Amino acid sequence: MIPVLVLAALLAAWAVRYAVARRARARFSPPDECVTLAIRLKPTPRPLGWRHGFARLDDERAEWRAEHSLRQRADLTFDRGDLVVREHRPVVKADAMLNDLCELVDALYKGEAVQFGVPRTELDRFLAWAA
Repeated sequence: MIPVLVLAALLAAWAVRYAVARRARARFSPPDECVTLAIRLKPTPRPLGWRHGFARLDDERAEWRAEHSLRQRADLTFDRGDLVVREHRPVVKADAMLNDLCELVDALYKGEAVQFGVPRTELDRFLAWAA
């Protein structure tokens, strides 16, 4: 009986956390103003370290928020002037844990390598902002 109660409590806690995260996302920015964006701050040859989320792009910066974050403000902020896109290419399963409908964007942010995973449907918008 106790394992069932523990499982029910864990499931209820997960459901509450999911609902709170979804509400926080809606308050951060409406979905039509966001770009889906996975980020890897310290790229390595292994396909690990991706954090999934979305970004609100304005004239001078991108405010990125993790997908299931409970915060109502940005987790990371990227200044547009400090971001240099080096290249973008289709995702290959060997080099990223991303959907094959995404493009892998290699960039430098303040001189440090960073990678973005951007759905192809939103790539032009992201690249136009970064240019």
